[in-house]
Order: sequence, then structure tokens, then C-alpha cells
Amino acid sequence: MLLRVLSTRTQRVRIVRGSRTSHALDNAHQDHEEILRALQARDAQLAASAATVHIAAVEQWLAASLNDDSLRAIDG
Repeated sequence: MLLRVLSTRTQRVRIVRGSRTSHALDNAHQDHEEILRALQARDAQLAASAATVHIAAVEQWLAASLNDDSLRAIDG
């Protein structure tokens, strides 16, 4: 149940972010590609760094958006 709630909320945030941030989908895809390349190269440190950069970018966007009423509406 908890996983379903988090997943649904995560999906809603992704939709809002994708519709409001230009190139958000392209940037996320590029971030994921960088993480995958590092994993394929078996470079754990690079993979962790790339993942950290990706998560930090999403956290920055989310923190900046917390005062946005449309983002609050995600919870219904």
C-alpha cells in the first residue's frame, strides 16, 4: 500500500515537473544515461556521483516548488 501511494505521488510530481520545466524529460533521460554508462563501466564512484547529481537537481526543483499551489494539489 505504501509503495503504491508513493509511486502515485511520484508519478504526479513527474508529470507536473515535466509540464513546467523545459527540457525536464530530456535532462532526466540524460542523467539516467550517464548513470547507466557508469554502471556498465563498473565505475561505482562515477555512478554514485551521477545519481547524486540527478537527485540533487530534482530536490532543488522540488524545494523551489513547495510554495507552488499546483504542486500542493498533487495530494488531492
